[in-house]
Amino acid sequence: MWLLIAFIAVPLVEIGLFIQVGGAIGLWPTLLIVLVTAFLGTFLVRTQGAMALGQLRSSFSDMRDPTEPLVHGAMILFAGALLLTPGFFTDAVGFSLLIPAVRSAAFRAIRARVNIQSFGTPGGPAHAAGPTHTSAQGDIIDVDAQSRTAVQHIFAIGDVTGMPMLAHRATHQGKIAAEVIAGHQVQLNTQLIPSVAYTSPEFAWIGFSVEEAKTAGYQAKSSSFPWLASGRNLASGGQDGLTKLVYDEPTGRILGGSLVGKNAGELLAEVTLAIEMGATLEDLALTIHAHPTLSETIAFAAERALGSLTDL
Repeated sequence: MWLLIAFIAVPLVEIGLFIQVGGAIGLWPTLLIVLVTAFLGTFLVRTQGAMALGQLRSSFSDMRDPTEPLVHGAMILFAGALLLTPGFFTDAVGFSLLIPAVRSAAFRAIRARVNIQSFGTPGGPAHAAGPTHTSAQGDIIDVDAQSRTAVQHIFAIGDVTGMPMLAHRATHQGKIAAEVIAGHQVQLNTQLIPSVAYTSPEFAWIGFSVEEAKTAGYQAKSSSFPWLASGRNLASGGQDGLTKLVYDEPTGRILGGSLVGKNAGELLAEVTLAIEMGATLEDLALTIHAHPTLSETIAFAAERALGSLTDL
């Protein structure tokens, strides 16, 4: 708004002043005043304007604000417009309006308490994060459960931290890192990162396999339910599929799960939540699932392990 006022109103005021002065002292003295003030105005644009631009550029460069080229370009265009109006008065008033307005708008827009930057190029600042190790996927940055690197104030998330290289893992790592930076005591349970292979049919899995669970010290067993016995699967044109649960035999606690079939990934969240909450086979079996649905194959797999299945 201030720029528009200065661009339109100030030259009009100057022209009015020159007309009044010309009527009082004559044409040639007025032209002499115009030439002198034009020279002074040009000097002001080139010195004070350049100084102001330099200060603003320095400020914006330090804060790496993406609007810098726009602000810089606007100032140059307005300075050029001032040069076309031959008068010290126009230039002085124009810059007095221009510089505070731009400074005020810019600094209101980019004030911040924390500066977050990301790096993704080999050999860049990310390598200051501390030890890395080389794997089949390349150089991996070592982080703890809070996404903190060996350098306490540097965090890393996503593919640079290793497997599994999945977008939803990176998203949750980012949330964890932000909460830790904010002072919260949280961490990421890396055992519960669901995975989906978007093949035909889809394959989805979460948690332990039977072998992994046994290695971890559980008395692991598995139970499954075939999708060819699912009315919803058959009615939807689905082919062969399977829902499989891994559980601890003494306690019935759900330890893992895998599903294969059309849109199998859509069922994975229930198994993930069951593991997260420490649910048992009985919890899943006694939860009433809508019929006919593919989700009920999870309850059926649990019922089969309990010996109470009536749908097969």
